[in-house]
Amino acid sequence: MKRAALILTPFIALGAAYLMRKANAAKDLLITPVGLDIRKLSLFSPTVFLVLEVTNTAFASITINSANLEYFAAGQSVGRTVQHEKIEIPSNQTIQIKLPVKLSLAGTITALYSAIKQGKRSAQIVGTINAAGFKIPINQELPLLS
Repeated sequence: MKRAALILTPFIALGAAYLMRKANAAKDLLITPVGLDIRKLSLFSPTVFLVLEVTNTAFASITINSANLEYFAAGQSVGRTVQHEKIEIPSNQTIQIKLPVKLSLAGTITALYSAIKQGKRSAQIVGTINAAGFKIPINQELPLLS
């Protein structure tokens, strides 16, 4: 019994160290909203993508497993991203990724009108991105108008 414990202890320690490094690497991802890529505007099915710049400063590539984000303009929810497609972020690189946005067109028009009326030029992105099995909280501004 003691011999099995002696044999397993280094493997358990290495596994714990690996998970800690991955957790720290995932937390060190730099995620910056760049803007929106509007492919098609229509009343019932607009095609819009959120463009994020993601910088991985870690020693190894990191996989974004999912994203669950909500967008607010003038305090009103205007859309969501629920992404489950895996995206690989290479080590020591910055890449741009595009996440699909499901918009509530009526809510978006009302919120944008309110935002312009209030002089607000940005939307709020709130949610989480799951990278390497760890949830990264997102609470950032997205510029809407230049």
